[in-house]
Parts: sequence; structure tokens; C-alpha cells
Amino acid sequence: MPEMPEPTSIEVLAERFAVFLVDQFGVLLDGKMPYPGAAGALRYLKDQGSTVIILSNSGRAGQYNADRLAKLGIAPELYDRMVTSGDVAFELVANGAVGFPSARGTRCLTISSGNDTNLSQRLDFVEVTSATEAEVVVISGSRGTELSVYAELLRPAAARQVPAICTNPDIHMLTGSGIAPGAGAIARLYEELGGVVRWFGKPYADIYQ
Repeated sequence: MPEMPEPTSIEVLAERFAVFLVDQFGVLLDGKMPYPGAAGALRYLKDQGSTVIILSNSGRAGQYNADRLAKLGIAPELYDRMVTSGDVAFELVANGAVGFPSARGTRCLTISSGNDTNLSQRLDFVEVTSATEAEVVVISGSRGTELSVYAELLRPAAARQVPAICTNPDIHMLTGSGIAPGAGAIARLYEELGGVVRWFGKPYADIYQ
């Protein structure tokens, strides 16, 4: 068994470190609402002069997430910047840095929660509903559906080696009612089906760079 770290406090951490990378879901939010004390902890760090960067495996833009946090009581002045995996994916794909399809009008199949096609829209892709038509697959979220359902949906694209972009590597998804398979589980399934996935977000290097 790995040795457990000693308990610490925000005060001790603020004395030791000048920069904090803070996750959004599971650290600030429970999947629905902020944890008690989350906003106060960020305010304490800012009062001490710390730099606070919020990192999120969200396929949506940083501004969307910042607006959402503000509505939940975590104001923009409590941190310095919001960086999402969606922003990182958009920048690198749009710039051609990852060698994936990026041309306007590329046919895209998006797997997400709540019918979110944010990345596809920002890249001016054309959304399709069938994997047989797709030239690229975006996996940004999960509806908590059984993985076998996603396997049937994605199998035709994987068989054609259609490249996939995963903007949320989280294998598990924290919801208001518990844990469910996340987008990362779907992307891992796509690889098992023979597809190629480019992963964006924690713990991969691009988001930290």
C-alpha cells in the first residue's frame, strides 16, 4: 500500500507554493454545486498573493465554464485564469498542430452530454449523426449510457480508422447522483475497437503547457 500523505491545510500550502493548479469538478464542484468552503479557499489563496489557475477536463470553452462558476458563487476574481481541455483542443486542431482534420465543413460525429457540439461549432465542422459518415469523431462527454451502446454507435468509424478527439479524459464522471462512466471510458473503448484517439486534458501534457 502506498504511504498516505500527512494531513495539511490551505494555510500551510499557501506558505509553500506560489502557484496553484486547481481542478474544477471533484475539487471545487461536486458535479452540481460547489463544495462548502471552496470559494473561501480560493479567496484565501488570492489574499496571500497566490496565482490560481483552474484546469478543467471540459470540452467547452473556458469562458463558458467561468460564467457557470460565477453563477454558482465562484467569482472570476477568485482565480487568475480558467484553462479547459476544449480550449486546448480547439487551438491545436485549428492550428494544424496535431495533424487531424481541421478544414471547415469536415463531417463530425460528436459524443457528448446534453447535445453539446461546442468544439465542432468552433471549428466550423458539419455535425452528422452516423459514424459511417464521419471524418472525425469528438468525444467530449457521456450521458452515462451503457458502454455497449457507444460501441455499436462508434464501431463503423473505428473500423475506418476515423481519428477521434477526446476532450475529457476522465474515465469516471461525477454526477449529482454518483459515479458514471465518463468520456474517457468511451474514448478508451474507441481505441479497443481499433480507432485512434488524440487525448486532450489532464493528465496529458498539452493542457499544462
